[in-house]
Amino acid sequence: MTFSGLTSMVIAATLTTVPSIPSYDPYAIAIDSNNNVYTANRNNNTISKVTSTDVITYTFATLNSNDKPYGIAIDSNNNVYTANYNNSTISKVTSSGVLTDPWATL
Repeated sequence: MTFSGLTSMVIAATLTTVPSIPSYDPYAIAIDSNNNVYTANRNNNTISKVTSTDVITYTFATLNSNDKPYGIAIDSNNNVYTANYNNSTISKVTSSGVLTDPWATL
């Protein structure tokens, strides 16, 4: 996978292969410092990961069943955070996949 023209709102990406992706309803996207792409999937309360070498992990982390992640962000340590609509919480997943849910309650 290559990225070009990165801005805060626009990402141009080229996959070397186009996989069949289940209907997880990805709602938000974030990219870490290693060019891994993460999606917050609101239909099944999961986070998916696509590595910079096109390896897809459809379920990198499974959130609580009523979270409905609508936002995603990544910090400087490549920890992933989701903003969860249904219960006003934030979940945290470390770069190695360890989940804290909820990490914070709003």
